[in-house]
Amino acid sequence: MFGVLNAGVPDRFDALGRLWFFSLRGNTIGGRSASLYRLENDVIRPISDPRIHFALNCMVVSCPRLPRTAFTAESLDRQLDRAARSFVAEDRNLRLDRQRRQVHLSAIFDFYTRDFLAQAPSLIAYVNRYRAEPIPLDYRFDFLEYDWTINDQAFRGQGSGSISTTR
Repeated sequence: MFGVLNAGVPDRFDALGRLWFFSLRGNTIGGRSASLYRLENDVIRPISDPRIHFALNCMVVSCPRLPRTAFTAESLDRQLDRAARSFVAEDRNLRLDRQRRQVHLSAIFDFYTRDFLAQAPSLIAYVNRYRAEPIPLDYRFDFLEYDWTINDQAFRGQGSGSISTTR
């Protein structure tokens, strides 16, 4: 959030903007300079808990929602579980088409497929851990287009709705 505000709040992150903001721009964290890309991939992802992808927020429309309270060591497991359940319950992140026997998943599942499959035999099996009503494992899936528009109160509850390739 600080980075977006400090960068002058662009309307959206295009490919070059994402490269600059996440990979090339240094941020001082604990007195050391690191890119957000390095922080995520060298510090956070090695913890090997894919639920983190439902908690990290890059301030764009398709990101997980920001929680109203800070994550804490003593409550982290419960908070990540809540974030995962909340994420897969939102239509902007997961949509079922029962007639076509298909599920449309957030692009986050595409970006980090390997992380999710390290914990479950399929993406649908992983998602089912956090859904009240399981998705049949034989459903086909595809990924929703990721909306890189900077989040704004005007966008609350909206997502791009575009769909990419079927798997």
